[in-house]
This record gives sequence, C-alpha cells and structure tokens, in this order.
Amino acid sequence: MQKKEVMIIAPRSLRIFLIQYMSMAPFAAALIILIVIFTSNVSSKFNDILIILVAFILPLFLIAFFMFYFPQQYKTLIIFDIEKNILRKVIKKKEVQIFNLDSAQSIISKTTRTNFGCKYNLILEDTENNSHIIFNENTPFGIGHWEVFSIKLSTIIGLPLKKEHWVKDLNGKLSLIPKNFK
Repeated sequence: MQKKEVMIIAPRSLRIFLIQYMSMAPFAAALIILIVIFTSNVSSKFNDILIILVAFILPLFLIAFFMFYFPQQYKTLIIFDIEKNILRKVIKKKEVQIFNLDSAQSIISKTTRTNFGCKYNLILEDTENNSHIIFNENTPFGIGHWEVFSIKLSTIIGLPLKKEHWVKDLNGKLSLIPKNFK
C-alpha cells in the first residue's frame, strides 16, 4: 500500500525559537531556588518548605512549561497529497495555504544576507513564471535548517531545487552571489 500523504515539519520560526529559549529562565530560577533551599543550613519545618514550593517554585515551573509547550502548536506542517498533487501548509491544524503542483516547475530557495542576519524565502515557481511564496522568514542565526528543509521538500514533491544567494548592502541594493563564490 502506497502512502497518500507525506508530512514534514518546517523549521521553527524566530518567534517560536525565542519564546522557547526564554522558557529556560524561569526553569533555571526554580532550580536555583531548590538548590539554595536544600543546601542551606537553616532548619525549616515541612510547612515552610511546602509554602516556598507552592508560592515560588511551582509557578516558575508552570511558566517554563507553558512557554515551551504552547509555541509548539504554531509549528508549520507541510503536507504533500500525492494523489491530488497538492501541497498544503498547515499551522495550528488549519490550512493556511494550498498550492496546486500541476503547473509547478521548480522550487527556489532564496537566501538574502542582510546586516542583521538573513532573510529566507522558499518560493514555488510555475510554468508561467509566476511565483508563490511558501515561506518568508527572518533568520538571524543562519539558514542551515531551512536549506535542509528545502532539499527534503524538493525530494518529496519531485521538483528541482534552485538555490539563490543574495546579499544586501548598506544602501539596500541587492546583489546575486555567483554559485562558485560561496
């Protein structure tokens, strides 16, 4: 039996990454409070320790959990329906975009290096040279995950992948970087 749909998860957006990264702060604070309580020489009653746990540590762990867990719902899923030749972009269990691949010619992986990091675009190009933007992301830390994702997507849907690397100078002028210059 052949698969009817193939699903891949897109890399995290910058917002999701930052929120999940910041969730480590309340988690670390709760751990530090626990270490201080257990290593201190002050003798406390069980009720005092229970109050500290409920008032300070439990809320910090809950905040860390919610900051880490809830952004996971905003991860983007790309679902390729093999029978219908349709690519669906799903966020939070809702279809955000649908791309018909019958007239698709190629996928363009476009990286634009700026002063503040990178901008990454994943574009679907059809036979009439119309472009449909699948992803438009700001990535200050680089584009490694996005390039791997674009290769995987290209392989799954069977379209050639074109890689373009651009650089934006201080005046805002875009220049294409030749393939052999990387």
